[in-house]
Amino acid sequence: MTRHFSQALGVLVGLVALGCGGAAGTPRSAFSRSWESDAGESIAHVEAKLRNAPRPPDAAVVVGVTPDGLVGSALPTGSVWRRAGAVDVVPSVAPDGIVVASSGGQAFALDGKTGQPLWSVSVAPLVLRGAADDGRYSVLSLGKPRASESRLIAVDRSGRVVLDQASSTELGRPAVRAGVAFVPWGGQYVSAIDIASGSEIGRLLTRDLPTHALDVGGTLYFGQYALVRLDEHIKYAESFQATRYMFKPRELPGTPVWLGNGLELPLVDRTARAKIRLFAEPESTDKGITIASNSYAGSYFRALYGFALGDGHLLWADALSADVIGGGAAASGFAFCDETGKVHLYAADGGTGPVADLGQRLVACAVGASALHVTGTPRGSLATQIERSFAHFDPDMASAEGLLIAELGKLEDPAVTRILIALAEDARVPPKQREAARVLLSKRKNGVEFMLAALEHHYDFVSGDESPPVGPLADALRGLHDERGAALLARHLNDPADSIDDVARAATALEVLATSAEKRDLMTFFALYRATADEPPLVSAVQSVATALLRVGGPEGHALVERAVADPLTQPEVQQGLAKLVTQKPAPAANAKP
Repeated sequence: MTRHFSQALGVLVGLVALGCGGAAGTPRSAFSRSWESDAGESIAHVEAKLRNAPRPPDAAVVVGVTPDGLVGSALPTGSVWRRAGAVDVVPSVAPDGIVVASSGGQAFALDGKTGQPLWSVSVAPLVLRGAADDGRYSVLSLGKPRASESRLIAVDRSGRVVLDQASSTELGRPAVRAGVAFVPWGGQYVSAIDIASGSEIGRLLTRDLPTHALDVGGTLYFGQYALVRLDEHIKYAESFQATRYMFKPRELPGTPVWLGNGLELPLVDRTARAKIRLFAEPESTDKGITIASNSYAGSYFRALYGFALGDGHLLWADALSADVIGGGAAASGFAFCDETGKVHLYAADGGTGPVADLGQRLVACAVGASALHVTGTPRGSLATQIERSFAHFDPDMASAEGLLIAELGKLEDPAVTRILIALAEDARVPPKQREAARVLLSKRKNGVEFMLAALEHHYDFVSGDESPPVGPLADALRGLHDERGAALLARHLNDPADSIDDVARAATALEVLATSAEKRDLMTFFALYRATADEPPLVSAVQSVATALLRVGGPEGHALVERAVADPLTQPEVQQGLAKLVTQKPAPAANAKP
């Protein structure tokens, strides 16, 4: 073989490799739509190359956006730093604690632990969409509001731009590992770009709409609604056979989303939507992908709540004195920023950790907490946590109140009965939620001592204290067949402050609970209303009281009902019902006294 023939053969082999559009390690232009699927070979090659690549240690930091700058700290208890100058977007926080933001045509990076400036570069007229950092390079995805124009740049620690590529399509939020940038784009691709050469050295094709590249706990994930993991199975992503996970949280007030659309610019949002969030952290195991701590959290204005990953049942609840405007899930636990500048840490079980104070009011915040393991102080039973939360709720918190009331109904704790009684009586609770509390109260199977204590009370014209929820309490006591409530319910029959619905339900309960001791109260009610009942619930109440009298009233009770049947002044509907009752001639109860 001649030297010239050898050279020609080498050139031919190189051209063939480039033409294949997917040979492992072959350089090519990033974001090219002419690329043909390589059956996952190139991204598999990248995964193998980076499998044991070093990365800087994770750092937990919080950065708050103020009207005129940034304020931040290491978590859980670092010193507070400040930077003057309003920003365009909510900053990105890289796993190693580097904070990247844009302001007035400049993108800049800070050490999130100290606030120390690292670099600043011109990016006008674009703003930051998302950023990542691997300890050597910061990779920035840039965009423009209401435009598909995008730009990818990489900056080294000296502030030198070492990669600058424009794209006519929107680029998602990137990740970077050992000098390789991972950039989602085009609704189905993630390009792996060698920062030093600017070439695409691998491409992931996935049907899971990747708009985020995430670096969490040393593992890379790609997706939005579902995540795929960069591991030895990544080459099969195109056929849904990669290591894949779809997070399906329960429906929450305000319908918050988890990752959201990574193509959207993270503009500072001062609307109510920014106060309705969902927080979860992906975690890798030998079996695949799950959610850290097997739990996730949500915020709804001042309300906070944590849920179990499997069935979504409520694990803990709390409410702050100010609205939540951001936060993040930790390796174990959660961090939440409120608008006063306080950062609240919670363990996965809802125990409270230390509270950091950034010292300024915030309009937004970002948290990088993948290095944080929160241990907290227990806050009592779940029922107690829910009860305390209601003390901080405003009228616009009705949806959160509804969720927590529904969760109360699932608890066996007898204290729940007391709490539901208080909620049903509280005029500050919206009518729909008060009714929900009444419905749950009517089904309670324990906490009878709280029921009886509540029925001791009546409307107080002097103090303005509300009547207790007589109807639901009557339903519950009837279901429990607890005769201790009979005397209390009988007195409420003749309380003019009680609603007709409550009176009717009390009368129904007395059909089975009444004893001869309540005969006088029953006879009084019957005498007052058997001729004047003018509404269906009141007619029903009179007939229920008559049933009780026939059962426990002895001969006197029977005679009273029978006279009413014959009296033309008895209300016609009542009269018809009484006639049927008398015809049945129930035997007097054993405890009825003559």
